[in-house]
Amino acid sequence: MNEQGIAAAPELHFDTPALKRYGNRRRLKDKAARWGIATGGIGIIVAILL
Repeated sequence: MNEQGIAAAPELHFDTPALKRYGNRRRLKDKAARWGIATGGIGIIVAILL
């Protein structure tokens, strides 16, 4: 049998500056989408009531 040692996985760091920027940008885009969808929904309700 061929017995090879399993190599340890490399350490992953999720607090790099690039990932922090990505997270901040993603949160901003999510908030913008939430407000845009809410505004559109309210606009449709107002249009129906007219």
